Amino acid sequence: MEAGIMVTGPYDNATVLDTIDSLDIDVIFLPSVWPETYSYTLSLALRSARPIVVFDIGAAARRIRGLPGHKLIPLHYNGWKINNAILELLP
Repeated sequence: MEAGIMVTGPYDNATVLDTIDSLDIDVIFLPSVWPETYSYTLSLALRSARPIVVFDIGAAARRIRGLPGHKLIPLHYNGWKINNAILELLP
């Protein structure tokens, strides 16, 4: 909480977009390092019309590659490199 991070709890498909809107989220970071074959969470994030940051691996990377306003980051990024990648998407 001191760092400005808040856990909002579990979500469901019916309320997640309303939650994102109510929290005025600027960027969605999906930190999966597993090469998923599909990501329902990414589907919801795309519906939110927010910039998305994902590691360049698996289905999430394939689905946002080339889409404007989103960012792929190398799998080896950590700490400040992730932070800077997210900050690049802020207005």
